Amino acid sequence: MSTTLISDEHPVTVTWTTVTTEKHSLTLPYGQLREEIDRRRARRGRPRHPDLAGDLDLLEDDYRADHEEHGTAGDFERSVTGHDLPPIPGLPVFTVSLDDSDEELVCAHTYVLHAPDLPSAITLAANRFAQEFPDEYLRPGTRPSVLNGDWWTFPGAPSWPSDLSGRTWEDLRGDEQLLAAAYGQAADA
Repeated sequence: MSTTLISDEHPVTVTWTTVTTEKHSLTLPYGQLREEIDRRRARRGRPRHPDLAGDLDLLEDDYRADHEEHGTAGDFERSVTGHDLPPIPGLPVFTVSLDDSDEELVCAHTYVLHAPDLPSAITLAANRFAQEFPDEYLRPGTRPSVLNGDWWTFPGAPSWPSDLSGRTWEDLRGDEQLLAAAYGQAADA
């Protein structure tokens, strides 16, 4: 199974019907479709993600009508009936906790993210930590240490809520930049 992300130039066809059962289709580059869906996701507060199939409903009547020979947005409802988007293989979820303290006290930063394996998840979490806290907590050239154990670093997502006092975690599963990096790591493996 290939784990590479879809090329922006890859042609994608989306089909839909109107209540009058007219069938319409539009073929466009994946990158153009991704940009349109991402704009509409942002308006609704949905996270960006490389898998577009679940959000084709965001291509509302106005967008689809613009791509019909005689359609106008107010004419009737339109329903997406198909697409030829290639599937994006799923990646497992990992929880990674990092300690940024040089002292005895544990000051954990816990991240939940997709990765091909646990070592990759640790690398991605450490890179994210370095982006969020550049040289704020650690001496230059050092990285946070990984906290191991059932409550700290493990396959899967935590069973407790993300806002539990003293046990908070940051959900990065929808972070497009991390997903692209994770899929890149999987492709290199």
